[in-house]
Amino acid sequence: MKKKHSVVLLVFAVVAIGAIVAMRAFAGNKGAAAPAGPAGGGGRGGPVAVETEAVSVRPMVDIREFSGTVKASYTYVISAKVGGRLLSINKR
Repeated sequence: MKKKHSVVLLVFAVVAIGAIVAMRAFAGNKGAAAPAGPAGGGGRGGPVAVETEAVSVRPMVDIREFSGTVKASYTYVISAKVGGRLLSINKR
């Protein structure tokens, strides 16, 4: 029984160490510098000219337009059990 517990503990330790090593390997690339390239190409190029504008307060209008199709969750087919023609409806 004691041997079984030690094997489980050893497997757990190996898996935990493997997970820590994998996390460090993937997390280490977040701060890496991108290769230098032309401006606007995602790399570190030269300075880029930008245009700025003064801050102003204006009313904001939030308008959204969506297009799509609405489909019912359930559909039913209604039909008469006998053939014929309806002459009148006496009740509402």
